[in-house]
Amino acid sequence: MMRKIKKITLLMMTALLTLVLCTGCYNWWYGIPDYDYSALEVVGEAELEWEYNEEYSQYVVSVKGVAKNVSGEELESAGVTYLIYDEDGNNIGSAYEYISLLEKDGSWRFCATGATKFVPASVRLHEICGWKDRGSVFSLG
Repeated sequence: MMRKIKKITLLMMTALLTLVLCTGCYNWWYGIPDYDYSALEVVGEAELEWEYNEEYSQYVVSVKGVAKNVSGEELESAGVTYLIYDEDGNNIGSAYEYISLLEKDGSWRFCATGATKFVPASVRLHEICGWKDRGSVFSLG
């Protein structure tokens, strides 16, 4: 019985070690982006728009604005997330937008979208970031 427990423990440890090593190799091989939360700035105030969709019985929310790349280099990708609030200040959802390849010092006119069952009243910028290619072996640039 004890021998069987040792074999199972050894098998589980081997599987765990293999998983850790494979994950590390995967990250090295394909490259994990370097997130930069100071790479972008929202220029001015974002504009909240919404309309009720009868077919889906929910509000479709758009948050429109402009973000500027202030990283000093080209970004492989960038994203912006806004939280959506009702008139009482309750979080009722989020709106997200993503772009590929934002040039150095470039501006991006975004339209983050989301949906909620509740009437939207305001939004707040939750996260804005860009990321650069780590130069993985499969990079085409």
